[in-house]
Amino acid sequence: MEDIKKMNLTKKFSFDLADENRKKLEKRKRQTRIPHGVTLNTMIDIFCGLPDELRTILNNATSNYVQTLCDEMDHAGEFELANLTSLTKKSLDLLTFLNNGSPVSLESIKAKPRLKTIQIKDGIVIFPEDWIILNQDAAPGSMYAVVVECRDMDGIRLPHFIYFSISKLKNMSDYEISRINQLCANASKLFQEAQKRQVRLLEDPKNPGQYLNLEEYLASPEIGHFDLYEEGEHPLHQYDYEPPYGARIIRKQKKEEP
Repeated sequence: MEDIKKMNLTKKFSFDLADENRKKLEKRKRQTRIPHGVTLNTMIDIFCGLPDELRTILNNATSNYVQTLCDEMDHAGEFELANLTSLTKKSLDLLTFLNNGSPVSLESIKAKPRLKTIQIKDGIVIFPEDWIILNQDAAPGSMYAVVVECRDMDGIRLPHFIYFSISKLKNMSDYEISRINQLCANASKLFQEAQKRQVRLLEDPKNPGQYLNLEEYLASPEIGHFDLYEEGEHPLHQYDYEPPYGARIIRKQKKEEP
């Protein structure tokens, strides 16, 4: 706020202010003795200049909060329900603002998994909170994250695993991939069972490009390893691209040269 008070360049700017917001602004001035101009400049500086990293953290935290409110609504009485509904509306308004004016529906939030945020060396990693973390202690020194995903096994959905790393998959050794799998096995008996049921594709020597056991292979709980999507990494993706499960890496924004 001190920086805003010391700003040398100011301009007169007029706009329509809703009467209810005028009352809120005047109330804040009475309570804090902070001039209207300083309050408005502070709000604009904070909310209109949010770094992507902070915007995402606020977005996820608010979405998780809305999901909690919805859970509470299912068991609330009439008076409590009215209060929860008001809080939900305010939260949705905030989410709409954080999404640059694009409306956010309650249904879309309910459909999404609750997300967790973990700091890494050069940014943050966002992923569903029910994913199993294999090496959380390594996160502060890591630049990347690998996701381990397995096909359903006999109709049973296996958990996802996340592993923090200093390198991408293409630069990992077979030993490190084996170590990741071992960590998954240590964390989940279902993964152990999936390992036992792995099926290796057998090529048909008489028919190039065909396989002898394709049906068996497709029915097996194949284990896959994937680099976690890094926001902005793939230029072919649109700006509003939504990666699987909302999981992504967001790098810290570099300061622009003055």
